[in-house]
Amino acid sequence: MTRSIAAFFLLISSIGVLVYVEKEAQAQALQLAKPFTGKVNKAIASTLGKRLNTMGFAANDPIYTATLASAETVVGGAIAAGSVAATVASIGTAPVWLSVALGLGAAYEIYDFSMGQFEVKAVSPASTVQISQGTITHAPALPPPFTGTDYSVVPTDLPYDYADPGVGNAIQYPSDQKICATMTGGFTASGTYCGNTTQEIFDQVYKRHIHSIISTEITNRHALTINIVDGYTSGPTKVVCTISPLICPDGIRYAYSRYQTVNYTFDDYGTPGSGTDPSTLTYYIFNNPKYVDSTKNYSLNDAASKLTESDLNTFADPEILAAIANKIWQQAAQQPGYLGAPYDVQNPVTAADILADVAAGLYPHPTNYDLLSLPSPDAATAPALDPTAQPVQSPATDQVTVDLGPDPGIAEPALEDAPTGASILTHVMGLLPSVSAFTIPVHTADCVMPSFDFFGTTMTMQGACDLIEQQRAMLSLLFTAIWGIAGLVTVLRA
Repeated sequence: MTRSIAAFFLLISSIGVLVYVEKEAQAQALQLAKPFTGKVNKAIASTLGKRLNTMGFAANDPIYTATLASAETVVGGAIAAGSVAATVASIGTAPVWLSVALGLGAAYEIYDFSMGQFEVKAVSPASTVQISQGTITHAPALPPPFTGTDYSVVPTDLPYDYADPGVGNAIQYPSDQKICATMTGGFTASGTYCGNTTQEIFDQVYKRHIHSIISTEITNRHALTINIVDGYTSGPTKVVCTISPLICPDGIRYAYSRYQTVNYTFDDYGTPGSGTDPSTLTYYIFNNPKYVDSTKNYSLNDAASKLTESDLNTFADPEILAAIANKIWQQAAQQPGYLGAPYDVQNPVTAADILADVAAGLYPHPTNYDLLSLPSPDAATAPALDPTAQPVQSPATDQVTVDLGPDPGIAEPALEDAPTGASILTHVMGLLPSVSAFTIPVHTADCVMPSFDFFGTTMTMQGACDLIEQQRAMLSLLFTAIWGIAGLVTVLRA
């Protein structure tokens, strides 16, 4: 019986786990399974239509119509290309608009574009993307390392110090440097420097260190000559630290130190002399929290799965919308027998054009949700680019209809009156009528006083009865307790 119950609960828990896993898988699939909204179609068509209008082609002009018809053909071809691209984002076998951007090559026309809190960069020709959090920044070229032995000249080409907080009081780490380091040394030397190797880090902090030593000795000591003798070095020493997104993102840093002796001569207003100062260079290397591995690429499915609800509700980057519009028109104009308006490479659609159209109310600004929606309502329908079409307000997949079949006509069941407490107790109390009729009989007792004859005189032992009568209350309490304990022991032994 126990094993059966355990097996039952194990089965229930297993079913629960399977349901949870299935729901998790459905949730991940639905991340990209956005239905046709038509907002990107509307934006691209309206943008092209407005540009055609400025070229003198009205909506009823055959050139206007031919341009948009050829553009629709290009989108259809990009859908086929997007389907073949390596595991691009799709619903079923139909790629979404962002996949179409890869198929068109539009995503490669711009360096990167934003999707909420992320920056996305298309990688050609693998049809994959690189994705990073925050704004992508690039490190300036590293200056040459300090290799001279002349310590009388202060080096000027110092490395870039990332300790400057920048916008929002946050360090703007570069995206293309693997590691960074904070340093202290020299006398007033400090800073944050980044590179791809520990040698690059050392070259930068050492140069900053030497700069501080030379400038300080010349300024404070009036040094004429400076000689720096390197002492012993230490590191790397693993340092566990409080996790900080700025200087300890992984909770671990590695400490390096170099000890030096600074010998100098000086001429203090005609009085020559010499001196020695100790100096220590210490720096801590940590992983760059903003580093983007250029060799690590993601499929659109994997990249899109990182987007949060807030990211998806963010307006789409106008750069990618403009790039899609340009690529569609450019490829349409290259088709054989093209009868539409020519594409002007020198006057492309820009992000500013997209924002101006949105501000003028020409079409609603698509969101990242819309970039992950289908270009057409279903696979059997060709994508349409119609400036007069209205976006879908309520996506079809969000409306769930449950068909339970025809009404069988079964009447509503009637419920019996709920039993009352009195009726329940009546049945219980009636189970043992002999017990319920039981009453404790009334008992009477007399104290027997023994008597005996003593030389013709009858002697009665009345003192015992008088003593018991005087202690009646105490004896009653004592024997009640005794019988109660005896009854409890009897019950517990049963």
